[in-house]
Amino acid sequence: MVLIRADPADSASSEMYGRFVRHALAGVLLIAALGISLTYLIDPYGEHGQEDGLYLAARPPTIDRYRDFLAKEPHVLVFGTSRSHMISDEVVGEKVLNLFAVYGWPQAVSAFLGGLDEVRLHNVRGIIYCLDLHTLVAPDVGAIYEPNGWYGRLRYRLDNLRAYIRDSAGKVWAKVTGRHSFHIHARGFKVQDERYGWDEIWRPGWRKESQRIDPVEVARLAEIKRFAEDRGIPILFMTPTLPDLTLNRDIDLDALRRQRRAIVGAISEYVELTRIPGISDRREMFSDASHLNAAGQRALFARYPWRDRVANRQNIEGFLNELVPEGR
Repeated sequence: MVLIRADPADSASSEMYGRFVRHALAGVLLIAALGISLTYLIDPYGEHGQEDGLYLAARPPTIDRYRDFLAKEPHVLVFGTSRSHMISDEVVGEKVLNLFAVYGWPQAVSAFLGGLDEVRLHNVRGIIYCLDLHTLVAPDVGAIYEPNGWYGRLRYRLDNLRAYIRDSAGKVWAKVTGRHSFHIHARGFKVQDERYGWDEIWRPGWRKESQRIDPVEVARLAEIKRFAEDRGIPILFMTPTLPDLTLNRDIDLDALRRQRRAIVGAISEYVELTRIPGISDRREMFSDASHLNAAGQRALFARYPWRDRVANRQNIEGFLNELVPEGR
């Protein structure tokens, strides 16, 4: 029998490699722990509820804080996408909770409302629900996830650690330099801090498939309306206002009309605000190709609650004919 002696050099190399792996793993864990600790300390989304903090983003972990506000005093609830994120106390004329963090999918809105207790429901003075072009598509289940409990919140933070670190760094930079074009109010709405308009550099933002309609989500709109009516809560469904250039270049108008007809079929009426003369044809009213800026928001809400723009089964076609900008 032949015995093969282990080469001392191989053993030393293997030991060095194992030591390197252990040190590298320890380094990764240390960096991750440091990153998590910093995000807790900086609190980029205001999860800990400081009303006077500087926040630059709204995320699902802040939803609990909005529930706390609602438990204390009455508010108008605003649901929708980024195109409703600037709906605030100033334009509505009442205290607002802007629930962009819930987002605008009917499934998410229904879950939030259904989870409110009687005290909070009593404090809902009204609902403004912005029906965007893509909110009737079947939602991504992960996108409507709300982290609950310490484990759920930790898991959410770990799964989104890159975003937490990025937004924490952005918050520190804004605090140090005093420079930020906007911030998020403690009650969720976006506040413009610097005056700006659209440069008209075209940055396409819509995919045609985002205008598809999921019948299940459409049916949920009717459920949300019944939920509000059964509890005596006024609810206003509205559409976002877009610039003529976007309607000309980026929107499938036939799909848009089908969506609007489906909305009327489900909830009988809504406020049609997609194309508003004096706003849609003025680039200074927009921050980009699909979002009103503060000036545009004030101009739009100067006519709130837009009783002359209520679309129903009798007049919907007239409103839909107005969607075509001149020159298209």
